[in-house]
Amino acid sequence: EYINNLDDTIVAVRKTRHEMRHHIETMCIMAENKYYDRLEAYLQNLCQHEKNSSPLYYSENKIVSAVISSKLRDVKAKGIETDVSVNIPEHLPLNSMAFSSFLMNLLENAVEACDRLPQGNRRWIKLKINIKKGKLTVGCANSSYGSAKKTSDRYVTSKEDADNHGYGISIMQQCCESVGGSMVIEDREDSFAVRAVFPIENENG
Repeated sequence: EYINNLDDTIVAVRKTRHEMRHHIETMCIMAENKYYDRLEAYLQNLCQHEKNSSPLYYSENKIVSAVISSKLRDVKAKGIETDVSVNIPEHLPLNSMAFSSFLMNLLENAVEACDRLPQGNRRWIKLKINIKKGKLTVGCANSSYGSAKKTSDRYVTSKEDADNHGYGISIMQQCCESVGGSMVIEDREDSFAVRAVFPIENENG
């Protein structure tokens, strides 16, 4: 799935560049003809569109950036505030499949929790990924409505297809353990947070 996310992001970036080239050509024509009022209005519309759009680029690491972009693409339209900080290198010495699966489930759970909030409640997601003391650390918190329900080792999902969903937490736990990492959950009445640590593989062997 993370390969599909990467392909989708590349296509979206190419489309954005194509659209921007047309915008620049249009503004140049307006400036040459001294249509300054129209040019100002055009720029204001572009700025407003940019404010309402989710970023396509979050990190030099293409796979991580693609996953985040894919999962948070429509959150602004849902009224969900995002605060994303990713500070990792382009080439990450870590099992890409395990980490991508972890990240996809992490963000899906966060968006779903925000979707469950009653109308009028503030919806937000905060994500921070960086490297500390030779380890990749991930912190993700989101608004929630009451503590998440849990049966055995599985959190209950609100999705209609409940038999095929609700395994996100256990999958994340397995992804961490498969590479020798660890994960901690902080479940409160109005927020849900996940903190995980992944050991970085030694590139020099």
